[in-house]
Amino acid sequence: MKRAALLLLMATGADAQPGKEEAVARFERAVKLFEAGDYLASLAEFEATHRTVGHYSVLFNIAVVHKKLFHYGEALDTFRRYLEEGGEQVPAERRLAVEREVAEIRSVVAEVWVRVEGAPSEVEVDGRRAGTSPLAAPLLLRSGSYRIRASRAGEEAAQKEVKVESGNRYTVDLAPRPLPSRTAELELSARPEAALLSVDGREVGRGPWRGELPPGGHRVGAHLDLFAPSESEVLLAPGQKRSVLLEMVRLPEAEPPPPLHRRWYTWAGAGAAVAGGLALGIYLATPRVDVRLDM
Repeated sequence: MKRAALLLLMATGADAQPGKEEAVARFERAVKLFEAGDYLASLAEFEATHRTVGHYSVLFNIAVVHKKLFHYGEALDTFRRYLEEGGEQVPAERRLAVEREVAEIRSVVAEVWVRVEGAPSEVEVDGRRAGTSPLAAPLLLRSGSYRIRASRAGEEAAQKEVKVESGNRYTVDLAPRPLPSRTAELELSARPEAALLSVDGREVGRGPWRGELPPGGHRVGAHLDLFAPSESEVLLAPGQKRSVLLEMVRLPEAEPPPPLHRRWYTWAGAGAAVAGGLALGIYLATPRVDVRLDM
């Protein structure tokens, strides 16, 4: 790792900036970590140096570390910023070095355009954030297999596994969807419509009823005078919309009492009365003996 950026920091206006000593110490630590192969730690130290002094020269080192970490998109973007912010201050040999680095990156990567349907979404590659859709540039990925994912709040993330080869261009379309409903919708009615409806033992009113219920089994019923109660078990799945009609059967009407002349007890009483009268007539018409003895 070249120490040109360190020399620029020490030889320019950075000397007068607060935190210069800290920036120089971080820069030197970043270089040592890079040479030891600890690229993630080196990147963190270079980025901290740049935040402290904001000097364009540190961007070259940051870009090189991104390249070592196979962060090709970040590397190209940082090289571009280095040239733009440095402008005419960038030495000719350093411009050539940047061009070589960029050409090498483009020779070993595939361009992957990610298109996400709907509102802006967070795009990730193998769990690492790659930006927010719509992406302004393609992802630059070396040959291999990747999991590309798009997510946004309140929706189910969409992802695809893609296999790419360097030098080729690919397009990946993703469409996050609303999360599955955690409730179900039931429309309950009865025939006759005037029946009193109930759900899980709770009366919900007369006539058609519609409401949301948790998934699972539910007991529904209908009750109405002169009709046999109707009950049923209903199984609802998450997000399901279901209609249930409860058919009711009219109860048989009670038979009216028979006419007076057809009632057995009336005839029984009349028969008894006739028998009694007949007996009395016979008694009265039969001659009697005098049982008295006159002395």
